[in-house]
Amino acid sequence: MTLAAADMSFDVLLEQHYHFRAAMAQQPENYLIVNESRDIEAAHAQGKTAVIWNSQTATVLDGDLKKMALLKDMGIKSMILA
Repeated sequence: MTLAAADMSFDVLLEQHYHFRAAMAQQPENYLIVNESRDIEAAHAQGKTAVIWNSQTATVLDGDLKKMALLKDMGIKSMILA
């Protein structure tokens, strides 16, 4: 699942992430958050959607690399840097 368009702030990214997490929590039978590669296979075997969090942009960091640790804790696995 891709979060954060180029014009979004870090706060908007957080709101968006929590919104999607809450929606998925209401339907746990449909989603599996991917933490490692075998989770993708598990989701497929269980008929669930495997969710890999991604940010389309690094602009949400606003130059503060300390935010990377928070994004990692939130489960965001990749970020487009360019």
